[in-house]
Amino acid sequence: MELGLPGHHHSSLHRPGADGEGRYRHRALGMLQPVLQRAQHRAGARKPPVLCAA
Repeated sequence: MELGLPGHHHSSLHRPGADGEGRYRHRALGMLQPVLQRAQHRAGARKPPVLCAA
């Protein structure tokens, strides 16, 4: 996830609108995470959640 990349995303935080984009992304991930987990449990997949590609 993005938290594991220090330095890369600190500069992007100062972009105009980056705060709003991050808030929207976190809200969308919060809504998508239970759905992804349910789908993975249903499929029995042991792959890590594909949050980076979302």
